[in-house]
Amino acid sequence: MPILATNTNVDFNGMGSVLPWGGIGYLSANILGAILQNIVKQNSDGILILAFILAAIRTILHIKFK
Repeated sequence: MPILATNTNVDFNGMGSVLPWGGIGYLSANILGAILQNIVKQNSDGILILAFILAAIRTILHIKFK
């Protein structure tokens, strides 16, 4: 936990909001992915590829602007 607090630049009181928001983001992304797969059944592989590309872009931006 101290390493997480250092990496996110928050104190231990602020960590109480960091962890739930991460869970909310994970849950909402899974729900959105399930909805998109039901809408576009023929192109579900394309949605998966798009998700990986978006995750890669987010990682690159996070590393670049850290």
